[in-house]
Amino acid sequence: MYGELQDTENDWYVAGGQMWSLATMFKHGMDERNENIPLVIDAQYLPGFTWTRNTGVRAVKGFNHGEYHIGLSLENPQSVWGGTNYAPPGSTVTVNTAGGQVNNATTTYSDDVAPDIILKGAADPKFGHFEALGMMRFLHDRVSYLGHGQSHVVVAGGGGGAMLIPIIKHKLDFQASGLVGNGIGRYGTSNLADATTNRFGAPVALPEAQVLAGLVGHPIKSMDVYAYGGMEDILGGRSFNVGNKAYGYGNPALIATGCQTEMASNCTATNIKRVTQGTVGFWWRYLHGDYGTMQFGMQYSYTNVRAFAGVGGTAHTDDNMVFLSMRYMPFQ
Repeated sequence: MYGELQDTENDWYVAGGQMWSLATMFKHGMDERNENIPLVIDAQYLPGFTWTRNTGVRAVKGFNHGEYHIGLSLENPQSVWGGTNYAPPGSTVTVNTAGGQVNNATTTYSDDVAPDIILKGAADPKFGHFEALGMMRFLHDRVSYLGHGQSHVVVAGGGGGAMLIPIIKHKLDFQASGLVGNGIGRYGTSNLADATTNRFGAPVALPEAQVLAGLVGHPIKSMDVYAYGGMEDILGGRSFNVGNKAYGYGNPALIATGCQTEMASNCTATNIKRVTQGTVGFWWRYLHGDYGTMQFGMQYSYTNVRAFAGVGGTAHTDDNMVFLSMRYMPFQ
């Protein structure tokens, strides 16, 4: 749920509440509910899609009769911590706190000190839709000792862009989007780690890239067909050793010899480096009337997940999935 105040005469709006992140690609302009969401059946979408749905507040201004837009948003921050976090001797490192009271007791919450800041510009010339964005985040933890402690804040973020180009008007569209930076994993479908800790217990943002490309066709008015390919990749590990123990994310000293054997105990090299997926599918709206639409969808996807290399190899897996869906959309 969100609220919006809009001035159509001067082409601006402000909005607050639970919304798609401003980092999510749009189809045209930057209006709410005009996001370019992949047509896949599973609502976790696919790797490479940059998005969240959370609370935030934003302001968007249009120029030149809606041909250009610029927007700024402040969004609820949460950080995904990964790898083996290190606590200096005699200390406790706090990166998350348990849920409870009005929060979800079955999960944890990161204690970020400021909202995520996203700035985006969009252009809509006659030949397509184009976006550029920048993101700033503030990763935080605290290293506590008896009677004292120290908080650490690391600035993370990145930049990216997107485009939506009609190859055949009303029949075939091409889209591509990407985001690259440090500590941006939370904004990808795969939810890869944003950060780990260094030997002092302070946050270290992980470098990552997210890319997505796709084709969407409309061979007849009642059918949409699509093909997407996407990837999320942590571009490099951040790790160190203390004594005989491996810490950080993507440490090459972790054991991978048993990672391809089901139920094997000698597999600790499980820090994910890359998730890749290709998928094709369609939606057929076979019944449409005053009371809504009935539609049938089918999708196939191939997913490859690969960990960082460790002692004895690299853990990886492949997954083939087929989805079927029948949906009724009232009054649509």
